[in-house]
Amino acid sequence: MVNYTDKNERYALVRKIAEEGIVLLKNEGVLPLGSEKVAVFGRTQLDLIKCGTGSAFCTCEHCAEILDGMEAEGISCDEILAEKYRRWTAENPIRTFDVWGSGSHINEEMPLSEEDIAACAARGAEKAVFIIGRTAGENDDAFPTVGDYLLSDGEEEMLSALGRHFRDVIVVINSGNLMDMSFSLRPYVKALLLLSMPGMEGGHALARVLSGAVSPSGKLTDTAITSYEKCPSAQDFGSRGGIIQKYKEDIFVGYRYYESFASAGQSVLYPFGFGLSYAEFAAEPLSFSATDTEICTEINVRNIGKRAGKETVMLYSSSPAGTIDKPRYELRAFAKTRLLEAGESETLRLCFNTADMACFDDSGKTGERDAWVMEAGRYGIFCGNNAEKLQPCGTYDLPEMRVIKRCVHLDTRLDERLRLDGSRESIEHIAPDPADGIIVAPAGKTRVKLDFAGGASETLFNISVHGTYHILLEGADGLPLPYDDFEIRAGRAEIFGGNAVFSAGKVTLSVKPKRACASAALVLAKDDSPAVISGEKSLIEGGRFCECALYVVPRAFSDDADMAHGFSLARMHTPGRYATYRLEVEKAGIYDFSLRYYNPYDDMLLSDCFSVLVSNVRRELGSVVLKKTAERDGAVIYKTSEPFRLALPHGECYLKIVSATRTSPEIAYIEVKPSSADAAEAVRHADGGADETKTEEKEYIRRIPEGYADGMFARFVRGEISAEDIVREMSDDELAALTCGNEKGQIGYSEKFGIPEAYWADGPVGLRLERNTTVYPSGTMLACTWNTSLAEEFGRAIGAECLLYNIDMWLAPGMNIHRNPLCGRSFEYYSEDPLVTGKIAASVVCGVQECGVGATIKHFAANSTEYRRLQSDSYISGRALREIYMRGFEIAIKEASPYAIMTSYNFINGTKVPEYGTICREIMRDEFGYCGMLVTDWENNSVHVRELAAGHDLKMASGNAPAVADAIRSGELSRGRVEESACRILEFIAKTAGKNIK
Repeated sequence: MVNYTDKNERYALVRKIAEEGIVLLKNEGVLPLGSEKVAVFGRTQLDLIKCGTGSAFCTCEHCAEILDGMEAEGISCDEILAEKYRRWTAENPIRTFDVWGSGSHINEEMPLSEEDIAACAARGAEKAVFIIGRTAGENDDAFPTVGDYLLSDGEEEMLSALGRHFRDVIVVINSGNLMDMSFSLRPYVKALLLLSMPGMEGGHALARVLSGAVSPSGKLTDTAITSYEKCPSAQDFGSRGGIIQKYKEDIFVGYRYYESFASAGQSVLYPFGFGLSYAEFAAEPLSFSATDTEICTEINVRNIGKRAGKETVMLYSSSPAGTIDKPRYELRAFAKTRLLEAGESETLRLCFNTADMACFDDSGKTGERDAWVMEAGRYGIFCGNNAEKLQPCGTYDLPEMRVIKRCVHLDTRLDERLRLDGSRESIEHIAPDPADGIIVAPAGKTRVKLDFAGGASETLFNISVHGTYHILLEGADGLPLPYDDFEIRAGRAEIFGGNAVFSAGKVTLSVKPKRACASAALVLAKDDSPAVISGEKSLIEGGRFCECALYVVPRAFSDDADMAHGFSLARMHTPGRYATYRLEVEKAGIYDFSLRYYNPYDDMLLSDCFSVLVSNVRRELGSVVLKKTAERDGAVIYKTSEPFRLALPHGECYLKIVSATRTSPEIAYIEVKPSSADAAEAVRHADGGADETKTEEKEYIRRIPEGYADGMFARFVRGEISAEDIVREMSDDELAALTCGNEKGQIGYSEKFGIPEAYWADGPVGLRLERNTTVYPSGTMLACTWNTSLAEEFGRAIGAECLLYNIDMWLAPGMNIHRNPLCGRSFEYYSEDPLVTGKIAASVVCGVQECGVGATIKHFAANSTEYRRLQSDSYISGRALREIYMRGFEIAIKEASPYAIMTSYNFINGTKVPEYGTICREIMRDEFGYCGMLVTDWENNSVHVRELAAGHDLKMASGNAPAVADAIRSGELSRGRVEESACRILEFIAKTAGKNIK
């Protein structure tokens, strides 16, 4: 068995995964290439998009470009055109800023005239290879527009021109996510390959497939459609859906939708599971057995072609019509053959639990509400190599309904969902309870009629997201009423000039007219307008945040500088308090930020006062000092700080300021202007080119307490005492601190108890460290191999590399469902299908943890969009959650026991996931049997105390230990509940860092 300690072993695995993950979608006899000359078009041939941006961006010591790989493989390429591309790409490098969410997913192309293209054909090039590239990344959904999901105008012109001058055009899509590929229906497009994001060896892998050295065996894990508008979630996804993401399509996701509705099926371009080979296969069912516990079939696969290749066989089931709508087919099992030479065959045995064919009744139509049930009737079993090419294997007859498992109830806020007949059914959903107050959504306006018959009118509101809200009063005619004509009170909340800052939760607004007024309407509108960052100097008013922590308030200020008056950011004097600003950036770049501030305390480093995050990514602040500006009992005096530099992406992003001290200065406003420094110092290549290689490689040294071997924790690792013995000795403050990331953003560490530090690393395609590492193909490409053994090898390689760099916890794999092709992080995830997702993830986790490194499956759950992900609320039925969005996690939990699960940023039906006790306790712990550690996503905005109360364990990258300790002492949070989490954290450290200490 390969141990992957040698980097060349890992590089070979990268290439192998990419070779098996390339999907050949169309081939009209033009592939594999022979000795003919080809002309290669598109800058991506020399700027391979090896991985995504954000958490997936890793750097490596080399990247095999497509053109270089083709030439090394002996493919004859037009040298004049190749040299022209080499010169142009060198002179016009792809540059991006070290920030997540670049706002652009397409790179500038080299201009070519019709004459240039014609000259290639005249020089003897018989075929054209056109490489189309799209980036993707965290915090950055795509858009169904030209130059993003659709071809750009330039790409359209190029493709049309190629069709005029070449009889055979081969198109390669180097993209993390699916894009519109309807252009492949054009007659001159003779071949289409999906390269996905292939990792650092992508150029070599593609070249070997093009040459025929490797027969493609990848198959789609999603359905490719003719038009984005045919996607069932097209109108409800991302920015179109808004803050509230309504999962109206319910369980009909991907092929479950397209294969169940005849009209939808017409929009399928390439079905789920589709992928061509240079070989040709025939599959024949040999045996079939069906019992009440297991369904099994043996299928003989024979290579009847002339070339060697691998084939994947899939097993689907159909369900009888009943009281509950069901998809036409659902995937139940799959297996891949070994490499079969021409004439060879292999018999595959595919089995699954009969109970897997159950559906979840969340409405009680069967008489069993909140239960997994199998309705009576005949179940069909089918085999094939994609969702549209199936043959029957056998049947299973169930004489009467069978209840598989009864489950806890999940409330929903979704009011309707799709039915099999195309209609929408109303479903029982949470109706507003007057005792809970009128819900004020995170976006839009909330209007309430006021009656002043009794004098003052009081209204109870329930604020969904804390932040600044406009308070408007309107007359019966809808026209605004003067604010000064009313006396308005809002409990402890401060009201200033028609605006108030409300914390999440209940607040009573009292409105009393100062003069005669029979009635009026009160309108609450969240102030969510962005601060525009232009090419000139821009100002961000300190008190105009879109979101904030409890007790953070704006305070009126007056000044003699650029902003004469406004509202400052005040009451940030508790570590962990924060304010978030929505920005609209006109141009991506490096910007100088200066604070206009009031500081009555001693001089202090900015980095000791605040953390600053851009789109939830923490940024370095340098050595800026905030000097004392005034005495505490003297006049308020503001000064402007020296600038610190931040990179901002184009378009919408969020600036978050987090307090790190109890003596935070007050911020009147923030001055932002394009940096005068050499931007090149802060710019790096976005592609996998050599210029991104890191020359200084950081060493990761785990902190180990002095005298570790004799400490309590070492005794626990040796089995001499229990984790409970350790936590019983901890004070409330020490216990609370253990549930937070430590001061370095890592896990654990205590000199007193001898607890070592556990190091984590992000990166779904490798390790995102401050050094070169191995960059693997994307999660989607790995899943497109349909090879669980290869996925496990990938996990072993990740685990081995973690050990090389003292990494104990890998923040992957990501396994959210591909609900929509525009999701910015879909490339990190595996499929539109929960079985493929669960099986591939389980294999990866097993491989990683075999090495003594913890895997972290994420992001649990229904985290389908990057649009305003901290505020996004998934309105979804209990059935869709259980059958689609949580099912893959359940499979991975039961088959691989991941050491950690990362919960998502979003709300589910109005509740933040880490604060959702029904999900964190009853479902994950009780139903799924999960015993590991629950960890938040980094810098989330839910409340630490409420997370722990819900059964969550660890808040990263830091938490609010003082608040947790106070909650324990006050009885708001039981000490026993926190001790449970602390024990799970200690058990995690013991299984990883505790055993990996050298």
